[in-house]
Amino acid sequence: MDTLPDPSCPSLNHLAANHLPLCIPWVAGAGFLASSFSSGAAPSHNPFAATSAFSPECLAKCKLEFRTADGASGEEYCRIGTSSASQSIEHMDVSVSACIGCDFLGASGSGTYAKNVLQNHDTHKFSIRSTVRAGIITFAPQSAPLLLSSRARSMLRARYADGSDPMEHFTNEFGDYYVAGFVVGAKNVGLLSMEADSARETWSLDIHMTLKILFWSHTWEWKKDGGSSSANGHLTFEGYDSLAGKNTSLKASDHDSAQVMYQVAEVYEGLGESLRARVEDQLEALQLNSNRPSQPLTYVHCHEICHAGLVVEIILQPFTGLRDFLQTLTTR
Repeated sequence: MDTLPDPSCPSLNHLAANHLPLCIPWVAGAGFLASSFSSGAAPSHNPFAATSAFSPECLAKCKLEFRTADGASGEEYCRIGTSSASQSIEHMDVSVSACIGCDFLGASGSGTYAKNVLQNHDTHKFSIRSTVRAGIITFAPQSAPLLLSSRARSMLRARYADGSDPMEHFTNEFGDYYVAGFVVGAKNVGLLSMEADSARETWSLDIHMTLKILFWSHTWEWKKDGGSSSANGHLTFEGYDSLAGKNTSLKASDHDSAQVMYQVAEVYEGLGESLRARVEDQLEALQLNSNRPSQPLTYVHCHEICHAGLVVEIILQPFTGLRDFLQTLTTR
């Protein structure tokens, strides 16, 4: 049965369909302000368009800034531990009896079979998440307005012979969003999971048989019991640190590999605790000051910040929110 989407957690498709701003996670690598983005691109395809929809002359005049004021910076640290345990018990008990014979000959027998199965499953999870937002990089408020390129304008003003929507042609080439800013900071996540399973099975078989011939009788008895048990467990660790460029996935099933995993987990915990200091060091190396409300930047500076792993999210704005886009579309 289909379930209704959670209204408190809207999907990317829902936000894009309503032309709402987006903020999506980012990893170390090249990032370009004003580059075009397609929210409908398949997961296996690059969502960024090869060319920008904006005029190169306009972008050259636009001013950039690194802003830390008005809620642009902050820090989060969260440590969570959860445990769960489950147990199932299965019991089976079967009894059988029979009797045959006549006055001088007879036999009777009875038997019982019992089986018990006990299963346990325990899970323990521990996670540490640290996030530092030092500020945002965006176009300065006093900067020149973003203007579309001549090709983008011609596509929006064109009247196509097949009656197709100009916006469809525009979106196919440039997407429906553009990169309006970067969230500067870093993120560290560590998740340690421990699972243990155990099972124990016991059974018993008890058979009684009596044979009677005239005045003689004899009884035989067989008893047998047994059981088995099993236990297994495994550890997993997932770690990610955007500033260090580390992404780790480990599994352990014995003592030695578990010790290695615990050491790696401690390294990630230390990286999380020092995240703020490491971000500050990187900003200082790039000649940025997190204590200043705003600082001017260049496009070259932006590329250096992206490659340093200091961008944790990119801010996307819809083209439909641009004045130049709407004016071009309505003056066909």
